[in-house]
Amino acid sequence: MRKLLMMAGCLLASGAASAAPFMQLSNFRLEAIDLRPGDGIDASYSFSFDMGRLSARVLDAAPDNWHILDVAQDATGSVSVTRPTGVVTASYDGNTVRTEINHTDGRFTGTASMGGTFSAGAYTRLVFSVDYAGMSSYVPAQVGHTGMWQIATDDWSYFDAKYMSGVGIDTVTSGVFSISFDNLGDTTLSGQAHAVAMSFGHPQPAPAAVPEPGSVGLMLAGLAGLGALRRRRSSQSVGQARS
Repeated sequence: MRKLLMMAGCLLASGAASAAPFMQLSNFRLEAIDLRPGDGIDASYSFSFDMGRLSARVLDAAPDNWHILDVAQDATGSVSVTRPTGVVTASYDGNTVRTEINHTDGRFTGTASMGGTFSAGAYTRLVFSVDYAGMSSYVPAQVGHTGMWQIATDDWSYFDAKYMSGVGIDTVTSGVFSISFDNLGDTTLSGQAHAVAMSFGHPQPAPAAVPEPGSVGLMLAGLAGLGALRRRRSSQSVGQARS
């Protein structure tokens, strides 16, 4: 009962102090750059948005047993998983994805992605960018977030990934997250590009137990008693030897 009250108090305190740790990606945009200006071939591209993919889940933390305990998935809107030890949510609203997590224990993960399929014309560089905002916290349990870009051609002859993590600790940090794709040939290439927001949390290693003052006193008294008993036996042994 005491442990449950402490966990509830931590959740309430962290919620009152600031918003839950989160990762948000918004304003997905694409820029085309001509890699060979003056050759008579203009930079060109096409892009088609996919629906946002959302996931909220809790994992079993037992060794070698990482199965999903709770999961909610959807293409649009919002999904969440709530357990006694915390809550994780993922949402998609137009051109914004966001994940949040607030927990005291367990392994929680929320992911939300947006992106789509593209084609890049001959000698064209495509630069995919999103704005990010995020906050991490490591109290009362370890909580963080990350952003990830994934870009690949249809036949997987080109694949690239870029990660961003640890952006801000107990303070909101923002900026721009981007990745580029170069078509260096004279034919059109197609592929997919997705930006992923993820919030995650897992328990910190348990700190060493600190004995209470009463326990320390009893321990010292016990050690003193053992010392006195050892001295008494030593004296008896000496006496017997002399006699």
